[in-house]
Parts: sequence; structure tokens; C-alpha cells
Amino acid sequence: MKKLFRYPPSMPTGDLQARLTRLGAWARPRPHEILVLLNALLVAAVLRTAGHIELRTYRSVLTILPALQAMATLVLIGLVIRILWIAVRDGLRRAVRYLKSWCRPVRLAEAVRVLLFWGAVSWSYTWLKTFLPVTNPLTYDLLFDRLDTLLHFGINPNRFILALLPYPIWWRFVDFTYGLFVPVAFASVGWFLSTLSTSERRRFSARFGLLWILSSWIYLALPARGPCFVFENDYLGARPSMPDQLRTQGILGNQYRILKQGGGTPGPEFVPGWGTAAMPSLHVGALAFLAIWARRKSRVLGLAYAILTVITFIGSLVTGWHYAIDGYAGFLLGAGCALVRWPLRKRREGEAAADDDASPRDQEDRFSARA
Repeated sequence: MKKLFRYPPSMPTGDLQARLTRLGAWARPRPHEILVLLNALLVAAVLRTAGHIELRTYRSVLTILPALQAMATLVLIGLVIRILWIAVRDGLRRAVRYLKSWCRPVRLAEAVRVLLFWGAVSWSYTWLKTFLPVTNPLTYDLLFDRLDTLLHFGINPNRFILALLPYPIWWRFVDFTYGLFVPVAFASVGWFLSTLSTSERRRFSARFGLLWILSSWIYLALPARGPCFVFENDYLGARPSMPDQLRTQGILGNQYRILKQGGGTPGPEFVPGWGTAAMPSLHVGALAFLAIWARRKSRVLGLAYAILTVITFIGSLVTGWHYAIDGYAGFLLGAGCALVRWPLRKRREGEAAADDDASPRDQEDRFSARA
């Protein structure tokens, strides 16, 4: 009978116990994962109590699947670019080694785990922002407009920059560059999540995810629609030259009216995932975060993100999406999340193996400065 339960020669008892220990260490929930799950439960509770909204879990999850599919595709593209770069720089053999190392079961499982984390972040952010007109119908646009004027010595930044550069070609440039945020943000997430280092993926996800979570709750605490909706006459001259932003503002404006009229049970014109919120500017906050994060890897890349952050901030004023104070708040929030010391627990044996089984040169994409 004992022979039936003996471990085969290739799997000694000690090795099996070590593998089980590693599996248990890897499967243990991490602080940022616990936070995002609690946040999702809290969002569901707020929607139900404050907005009397009962989301159908299955249908609400389906709305974020396209974003997750896009993110997974971009991670794959980022990995392909890294492999091609290594092949050109170090040869095909090292590129193959890099691919084999990335495709180890632990790293693939970690990639799926990170995508699930981002699914929870996206779900919470999307639905809390979408139903802001129902959960907190107040708006602080007039207050933010007055604060802007006060902070800038009696000059309103939005009106000032529109009057300073009243050129259609400039407005078309702003229309184009402001629309770059979504593809840049998604491509950046795909690139940074395609790194070989699983610990680096976790650090990036924890901090960037924290930015989105905090922004959504500030939206709820300080709701504002933005000057393009409240002071529409200020932008009449520029709007014909900004067709993309005008189209999006029309969709969001219509969505806002639908929710105000229908409450927690919007009509058939309701578009899931489209919400309006000005404070803070996540466009500015996310790009500021990426500028600080990328600079640890490449000063040139960090500078490119920084320039895009400034252009986006100016564009948020020209298009009327945000008040200047929204951009300042977004920058501080993004910088804070990029620099915060996140309480990631110390790596255990199973987690260390995912990073340390490859040679230092195989892990060429690990940042030189550890957080």
C-alpha cells in the first residue's frame, strides 16, 4: 500500500512541499488587491444606497470587457516590441530566452492576476463616475470658477488662454493632442505591464490603480461638470475648430441629462461607462504619473510624458473640459501616487522565484531604481 503513495523519484517530498509553499505564498492576496475589492464593494453599496441603483453584476462586468481586451492586446504588443528590441541589440538567442522566461507559468499567471485587478479598478471607476448625477446631484462649478479667478489674480485662465491664442489652427492642434490621452494611457499601461519583472508590474498596478480609485471618490465628493457645460458661451468661437471634443461633449451632455431625468433607471439612450467629472483632471494626473514613472527608466521618455502633460493641461482649458484648479489637483494626485511608498508585503519564496530565476541581463527592463 505504501508504494501506491510514494512520490516519484522526480518529485521528492521536500520539492513538493517547497512548491506548495511557493504556490501558497503567490496565491495570498496582496494589499492593493484587497483594497480594490473592498473599493468595488463600497462602490456597489454607494450606488445602491445613495443612488438607489442596482447594477446587474453580469451586464455591468460585460461593459469593461472591451477595455480589458484592449489592455491584454497592448500588453502583448509591448512584449513583442521588447523581444524585437532584444533581438536587434543582443541577438535572436537572447530574445528567445527572454520570451521563454516571460512565458513561465508563474509569470503568465501573474499577468492574468494583474488584468483581473485592472478589471476591478475599471468596474469601480466606470460606474461610480457614470452615476455621479444620481448619487450626488450637487455641482461645484461656480465655486471652482471663482477659485480659479482668485488664484490667478483676477484672471480666469480658461477665458484668458482662449483670448490669447484665438487661432483655428491652434484649436485644431489642441483638439488632436487632447484626444491622444486614451491611446497614450492604454499603450503606456500595456508597455509597463509587459515588463519581465512581476514585482515591477505589481508596483505599477498598485500605484496607478490607486490614482484611479482616489480620483473617482473625489469626483463623488466634489462633483463638477466642467466649464464647457456651465459656461458654454465662452467656447462658441472655438468649438467649430474642435470637432472631436465637441462630439464627445455632446455625448456626455446628453448622458448627463438622461441620468438627471431617469435617475437610477435611465432610458434606452443611456450609454454605459460614459460619465462627466471635472475635479480632479485625470488626464493631467495620469500623464504626470507616467512622466515620473517613466523617468526612472528613461529621461527622454519621462521628458516626452512631461511635455504631453503640459500640452494636455493647456488643452483642458482651451476645450473647456476642466478648470485650472482641476489640473493642479490632478498633477498633485498623480505625482503623489507615483512617489508614494505603497505597503507591498515582502516577497516570499514563491514570489521571489518569479523574478529571480532569470539572469540580470534577461531582466534588462527592470528599473534600476527600486521603489
